[in-house]
Amino acid sequence: MESKPLNVLHIEDDPEQQLVLRVLLDAAKPGGFRLVQAGTLERGLACLDQLAFDLLILDLHLPDSDGEVTLQTALARVGKVPIIVLSGNDSDELATRFVQAGAQDFLVKGHFNPRLLLRSIHYAIERKRAQESLRESEAFYHSLVESLPPSIMRKDLEGRFTFANRNFCAALGRPLHEIVGRTDFDFFPRELAQKYVDDDRRVVATRATIEVVEEHVPATGGTRYVHVIKSLIHDAAGQIIGTQGIFWDVTDTKRAEQRVTKANEDLRKSNSDLQQAQASLIEAERLQTVGLLAAGVAHEVKNPLAIIQMGLDYLTRQFSAGDAATRGVLEDMTDAVRRSDAIVRDLLNLSKPGALALQLENPHAVIEGVLALVRHEITQRGVSVVREFCDRGAGVLFDRAKITQVLVNLCTNACHAMNDGGILTIRTRERAITPDEFQRSAGSRQGILFHPGDSVFEVEIDDTGPGISDQHLDKLFVPFFTTKPAGAGTGLGLTVARNIIESHGGAIRLRNRPEGGLRVTLHFKI
Repeated sequence: MESKPLNVLHIEDDPEQQLVLRVLLDAAKPGGFRLVQAGTLERGLACLDQLAFDLLILDLHLPDSDGEVTLQTALARVGKVPIIVLSGNDSDELATRFVQAGAQDFLVKGHFNPRLLLRSIHYAIERKRAQESLRESEAFYHSLVESLPPSIMRKDLEGRFTFANRNFCAALGRPLHEIVGRTDFDFFPRELAQKYVDDDRRVVATRATIEVVEEHVPATGGTRYVHVIKSLIHDAAGQIIGTQGIFWDVTDTKRAEQRVTKANEDLRKSNSDLQQAQASLIEAERLQTVGLLAAGVAHEVKNPLAIIQMGLDYLTRQFSAGDAATRGVLEDMTDAVRRSDAIVRDLLNLSKPGALALQLENPHAVIEGVLALVRHEITQRGVSVVREFCDRGAGVLFDRAKITQVLVNLCTNACHAMNDGGILTIRTRERAITPDEFQRSAGSRQGILFHPGDSVFEVEIDDTGPGISDQHLDKLFVPFFTTKPAGAGTGLGLTVARNIIESHGGAIRLRNRPEGGLRVTLHFKI
């Protein structure tokens, strides 16, 4: 299929040059061109309104126009039509200047043949198409960049702005011509400008894109969150020529995320509180059951135990001079009765702890009294006692008898954990509760008794025993649970101790020490 002839407009006032061009075109491609010629610029440009031309071949020296003005006038009228400039001046400098001014090619009269003319025509048309395509791409890019919500800017490798879109200019409150060629230090505080420069250098050095959400405090006050993306700019050869930054305000999104996070945290906390409340209810029901059992035990067991004990006392007196085996059996029976009686007392204390006789007491004096009561346990197991008491002038409000009962139980347990000797450390201090310190445990009210900032008096009891396994640690306050050998514990001591401490508005915590052993901490409000 034959191609359609190209419409060529030739503006030249010299008839001889008009003839030369007509001959050259016919020789270059017979029938390939439809040539229209005009002797003045005005007549030639008027032809543009009558026919759609594919090419303009222009002589710059015409009766009604001369030199570069001729080219500028033609460029203003031809639109997308490519232009080849004809000149009698063989000057590379002149050719470069006209091409840079907008012509697609430059030919010297008398210095080209049909083949060169044909190549120049094809080159001019393709170059014009490429220029128009590039111009359209740039226009599309510019339109896209200007219509996007983010602020966009570009810098060269020296940190000078080479481009900024409308939103970036608005953010700085400057027109584009006052931004291009300047640096961050011309617009931002020095510390912030240096950060931006360092970010650009990091992008260039690592060849990696930076994408972060940054927190900013504008001069107007408040906190704003900005999503920032910084990347490299390459030229057509792939060489790095600068950096590009895109950023937009995400404050509303960030605050919405924070609200969602807080809502999730509140939901998690509410769910945790619900689970703890359920566990407390179950524990309360369990204690109620224990209380009913204790009331029955008090009547059905305690009285028979008293009678058995009286019988044992009688037999012991009767066989005081008897054989050792008989005395041993009586002693074992007496110990069993005492143990049973202790269980009954613990059950009664658990179900009906009784009213507190609160007084301001010297806690260190109470502790010394407790150590005296457990001196036998301490001496028998070769345990050393270390006291680390704080300086507290005022007393602590508690029931001396009940707190003594708790401390005796805890110190005895510590000694039992150190059968081969060890160190029992009792430490006291005053401090304030931290926000994340108390997580309420099942069946305990301690999580709602303390609040961040509350002042407390603490008693810590450390032993150097083997500690408690993680699977058992959370069960130590469960009634009748014990880690001691059969017959060595009732499993009620710690449950009673917690009830006593919490009835004082305090809390008790147990945890294994990193260096070994168990730490029991008592907290009292002051």
